[in-house]
Amino acid sequence: MPAILETTRFTLTGLDAVAGFLVYFYLFGVIGWFVEMLYLATAGRGLINSGFLQGPICPAYAAGVLIIYPFTILFAPLPFWVQALLYALLATVVEYAAHITLEKILGLRIWDYSDEFMNLHGRISLKYSAFWFVLVLLLVLVAQPVAIALIESMPRTVMLGLAALVAVVLAVDYTISALLFLFMSKRIDVVCEAFHLPVQEMHDLQFNRPRIMNEKKRLAALFSDPAYVDLDKRVVERLFSGDRFDTFGFSLEVYKDITENAAYVAWRKASEQNESLYHRYQRIAELSYAFCTILGVDATAAARGVLLSVYTAEAQQPLQKLADLVFKQRRILRSVRRDVVSIGRIER
Repeated sequence: MPAILETTRFTLTGLDAVAGFLVYFYLFGVIGWFVEMLYLATAGRGLINSGFLQGPICPAYAAGVLIIYPFTILFAPLPFWVQALLYALLATVVEYAAHITLEKILGLRIWDYSDEFMNLHGRISLKYSAFWFVLVLLLVLVAQPVAIALIESMPRTVMLGLAALVAVVLAVDYTISALLFLFMSKRIDVVCEAFHLPVQEMHDLQFNRPRIMNEKKRLAALFSDPAYVDLDKRVVERLFSGDRFDTFGFSLEVYKDITENAAYVAWRKASEQNESLYHRYQRIAELSYAFCTILGVDATAAARGVLLSVYTAEAQQPLQKLADLVFKQRRILRSVRRDVVSIGRIER
C-alpha cells in the first residue's frame, strides 16, 4: 500500500486542528459539488448548480465526510466488510438527517426519492444507499488518507492562511446565498399573488427544479400530478389566449432579428422536433415576459434569452460534442454568438 494511503487520522492539535478540519471540510465540499454536478449532467443538460450555495461547494457532502471521520477511527478494529456496511448505513443516516434539516429550516426538498424502490419518506432509498456505499469506500480507502496527508504536509502558516481564506469565502457565500434565497422567495410570492397561483407549489417547483429535471421518471410523475396539472392550467388560463402571443404586450415582431435569422430559421426547419421545441419556447418566452413585467425586470431581454436558449446548432467537432456532456450551455452561447446575435447580460 502506498505510504500516503496509510495516513488515516489527523495528528494536529489545538488551533492547527481547527484549521486543518476547516480546509478538510472545504476540500470535500468542492469534491462533492463536482460529484453532484457530474451526476446531474447525465440528464444531458450540462452542469447545473443544484445546491443552495452559489460557489462550487456542496456542504452536505462536506458535513457527511466530517461526521464519518471519527467513525473511521472507531470502526478501524472491525473486519473490513463490517466497516463497509457500517459506513454505508452511516452515510444513509447522514443523508436522511440532511434532508430533514433542509426541509425544516429552509422549507426545501432538494431531493425526493418517493418514486424509488424501497425508499423511506422520500428522503433515502436503496438505490442511493448503494451509491453512498461505493462513495464512502472510496472516501475511506483513498480520498480521506490522501486529503489528511496533504493537509498535514502543509507549512503551518500556509494551512492557517488557507483556513482563514476558506472561512471568509464560506461566510460570504452563505450570506449571499441566503439573501438571494430570500430575494427569489419574495419575487415568487409577488408572481403568485398577481396570478392567484398556489405559493407552496411554485416554491417547490423553483427550488427543486435542478434535481427534478435530472430524473425523467420523476419529471413525468410531476407533470401528471393533479396539483401541477391544475397549476399548469391556471397559468395557461391567466397568461395565454389561444395562439396569440401578445399577452402583457408581448409581440414576436420585437424579436424578428432572432426569429427571422437565417441560421435560426434553418435550425427550426431541420426537424419537426425542433419546430415543436421552438413553439414551446415561444410560450416560455411569453411567460417570462409576463413575470418580468410584474417584477420590474427587463422583460424584453429576458424573453430574448429564452428564445436564444433553444437554439442548439450541432457542434461540428467530436471534442465539442464530448464537451457537451457537461458544458452544454457553453455550446449554446457559442452557437448563438456565432450564428444569430450578440448576447446581453440578462439574456445570458
